[in-house]
Amino acid sequence: MAAGIPIQSVSATVEAAPLEAELAGGSLPGTEARPSLRQLAMRGAAWTVGGYGASQVLRLGSNLVLTRLLFPEAFGLMALVYAFTQGLQMFSDLGLGPAVIRDRRGDDPTFINTAWTVQVIRGFVLWGCSWLLAGFIAQLFGEPMLARLLPVVGFTAVISGFNATAIFTAKRKLRLGRLSVLELSSQVTAISVMIAWALLSPSVWALVGGALVGAFVRMVGSHVFLHGVRPAFELRRDAAQALLRFGKWIFLSSAVYFAAQQGDRFFLARYVPIGVVGVYAIAVNIGQILQNTASRLSGQVLYPALSNLGRQHPGRLASGYYRARRHLDVALIGAGIVIVAGPPLIAFLYDDRYAAAGWMLQLLGLRAAMACVNVPAANCLVSQGHPHYAFLREAAKAGVMLVGLPAGWYFGGLHGLVWAAGLVEVPALVILWYGMARLRLLRPRGELLGLVYLAAGILGGFLIRLAVTA
Repeated sequence: MAAGIPIQSVSATVEAAPLEAELAGGSLPGTEARPSLRQLAMRGAAWTVGGYGASQVLRLGSNLVLTRLLFPEAFGLMALVYAFTQGLQMFSDLGLGPAVIRDRRGDDPTFINTAWTVQVIRGFVLWGCSWLLAGFIAQLFGEPMLARLLPVVGFTAVISGFNATAIFTAKRKLRLGRLSVLELSSQVTAISVMIAWALLSPSVWALVGGALVGAFVRMVGSHVFLHGVRPAFELRRDAAQALLRFGKWIFLSSAVYFAAQQGDRFFLARYVPIGVVGVYAIAVNIGQILQNTASRLSGQVLYPALSNLGRQHPGRLASGYYRARRHLDVALIGAGIVIVAGPPLIAFLYDDRYAAAGWMLQLLGLRAAMACVNVPAANCLVSQGHPHYAFLREAAKAGVMLVGLPAGWYFGGLHGLVWAAGLVEVPALVILWYGMARLRLLRPRGELLGLVYLAAGILGGFLIRLAVTA
């Protein structure tokens, strides 16, 4: 670290302490007189759960409306567009957010300004790449519309590049109330634009317009509504080196994440009609509600909490992790339900055009269940300075995709392919458990509790099926 840069701000230390005590199951000296600071962590978790729950309700509700206004082909096209744009994001992910959250200089204006400058530059580079590759992608998948869609949607990278670093600061300090309100506001705005546009002109451009407007509202709101250092263009060599040192494993993890997370949609698009890709995307989106819940809580609450706890009281890390997991594992109940009751759930929510999403959701529920365990474990390991385990997790998933998808398609057609996608997290689970064991953080009893939640969800799924068929 460069001389003259504060190792850790007083505010970050003070606010971290109550959370460490909460996770470790005790209280730290001097924190008893600061109940409002202790409540900060609990309030952050409540905002995350409430905000994300509301977000998923909005997402599902808008999805139900839009699937009745648009055709499956529109969702298939956007599934490919989002897969491609996310791929560009992943192949250039420098881990700026996690670095600011974890680094001891995360409150230093110079460090923050450097991160923001790199973020802005990256946004323009990504947009340029979407222009350059749009024609090739359209020709590769035989969908000329992609040549027009990709550059327009790619502009969201430029918009997001100007997001204020106050987003990172809010996560670092667990001040998540305003951030949750901002994200919900941008989502409501995007959904409103999509539905209004689809009513006036039912085409895929309704989805594109909503994405652009939502990104713009989030960017403007991050500067106006959130508290934090107002970013300015600055590029300090020592700060950039620290960001890149931490970000190299995040970059590698994100690059293989693209193959692991989006390979199934690209593979499908080569062999089945675009409408089938749209139906599959519906099943994926519902399954991802569960794993995204675990991911959101892990990223916004667990990761900064464990980062602080590991710095201050490493001996309490394992107990703190499994205390948090007790709450995160509730998502496994939902995974168990969709594994059994996927078809009747889809039949209840969607019309006959999307019926095949039911059996797809059952198999993808396996992936969601294992992801609910893997995501917190990966965040725990990264928070302690071991981001290579996150890379190994994604590399294992990518390996399963690259081998399993063609094999599944060859032996079982569409069903075989979805089976391969559903089992993609299995080797990753083994790798992360190995990493946790090496750091002496793995507790079999804590892991077994997750199985209890999953079994409860499976039982609930059987009861739902019985009620539907009775």
